[in-house]
Amino acid sequence: MLAFWFTSPVFGVEVIAAAVAHREEVYDVTFTVEIEAEPDQVWRIITDFANLARLSPTIIESTLLSQAAEVGSARVRIVLRPCVWIIFCKTVRKVTDATMEGRSVVHITVAELSDFLSARERMTVEPAARPRHSRVSYHAALVPKFFVPPLVGPYAIRKQILRDLTLTANRIEEMAQTGGVAK
Repeated sequence: MLAFWFTSPVFGVEVIAAAVAHREEVYDVTFTVEIEAEPDQVWRIITDFANLARLSPTIIESTLLSQAAEVGSARVRIVLRPCVWIIFCKTVRKVTDATMEGRSVVHITVAELSDFLSARERMTVEPAARPRHSRVSYHAALVPKFFVPPLVGPYAIRKQILRDLTLTANRIEEMAQTGGVAK
């Protein structure tokens, strides 16, 4: 098992904890940040499934395929293009069934429509101790269908995931402070 932890302030958000563990084919990701934004603002941004591409440079497209408002669920198609060391880039498709559970949104990947054998992601938004701040926690267990070359390996994947999550947290904060506009 390979795991990494760090805590430090990064850009405008405070990274409370971040870890990526790799065991066999599973990448287990834990990421918690404090964002200067009201929880309701953060919630609106992360549940705007048709516009998730605004949140991360890795997400190149997101499409709301269907939505059932009465049960708080949606089917979302996300196209990602992560790059590790600039030379290893891969377009990855993921279709998820997203369900709202209180102040958590849970994405379960539909394997037959995705480039993942399985993936379960949970993002939770809570008020932080400081006024007008939110604590955002993300946990994922990801099993890709695609081959990860040993040269790239878990260390590089870990760095890419943590970089993307930090950039995403900063964009959420920026969008909350600018009324939904990311620069």
